[in-house]
Amino acid sequence: MVESSYYSVPHHLIGETVDVRLTHLLVRIFHNNQEVALHERATKKWDYKRKAEHAPPYKESVLQCSRDELLALAQEMGSFIHQVAESILNHPSVDKLRPVRCLLRLSDKYSKDRLEKACERASICKIYSYKSVKSILENGLDCEAVEVANTEKIIPIQRYRFERDPADYKSGETFEEKLEKRHPVSKHGNAMAGVFNGLVSDRAIDECAKQDCY
Repeated sequence: MVESSYYSVPHHLIGETVDVRLTHLLVRIFHNNQEVALHERATKKWDYKRKAEHAPPYKESVLQCSRDELLALAQEMGSFIHQVAESILNHPSVDKLRPVRCLLRLSDKYSKDRLEKACERASICKIYSYKSVKSILENGLDCEAVEVANTEKIIPIQRYRFERDPADYKSGETFEEKLEKRHPVSKHGNAMAGVFNGLVSDRAIDECAKQDCY
């Protein structure tokens, strides 16, 4: 994989380290300073550039298998198998065809019915991957019912000691009114005396004003 796109190399280089040289239009791949593959550079992420001659002879037909052919085969095997296969093929960052082929081959070992049930469980749990389905089959979870959430088991969350009362958010007070209530200030210019002394002075001034002595 180079810059989020895939390029094939000859099959005898599996497990070997290769060097890649990129140009504006080409991708050149080298092994031991010898060029072993040449591809057109991909124009979009997660694209595949394959050459049939890079595959072993007995796998050439498999590598040429298309996305539509795999989905058609999966649909014949079961609706949930098709759903998992389609989800894998739609995932942008995985080697898409190989895990789907491995997924479908699980039917040879475990039968189509078990594979369908395993894919159903994977779909309910929203774990769309070949390894997840394989793990379900290996552990026999396809034969067990999937637990559905029971509302009786839901435990109400205990309110914390300093949690705000939800009713506080439903009051008709404006933000300024709430701020003034929590942090009162002097309305007669006595703020420099402090909150308490300023409010005491305001109260004295208001009482004097009522008695016409200010």
